[in-house]
Amino acid sequence: MFWTIFSQLCDNINKKPNPVAAELKISSGTVTLWKNGSIPRSEYLIKLADYFGVSIDYLLGRSERSEPAAPELSPESREILDMYADLTPEQQSTIKITMQSMLVVNDAAALEKKKIN
Repeated sequence: MFWTIFSQLCDNINKKPNPVAAELKISSGTVTLWKNGSIPRSEYLIKLADYFGVSIDYLLGRSERSEPAAPELSPESREILDMYADLTPEQQSTIKITMQSMLVVNDAAALEKKKIN
């Protein structure tokens, strides 16, 4: 089951399995094991799921959904998203720029703190 799904995901992006594995620093011998029915180790499943943007359950044939499940939002986060959705595109852009600026300030403060310690 895994091999069929992995091969299909590779086909979807017009690549062969071995070059995809090579990009992820996975040996061709490991790919051959998969082709012969072995299931990848968890570290490889994580790499592959991230690479293809799918869930590990999907890779293993345990889910029909290819995309990872979205994390559950807290009520406060949901409220913020609802308010954001009610804004005009211009207001949303302003909020996004403000948040990006705040993150830059946070990153700068974290770097400064590292320098002190």
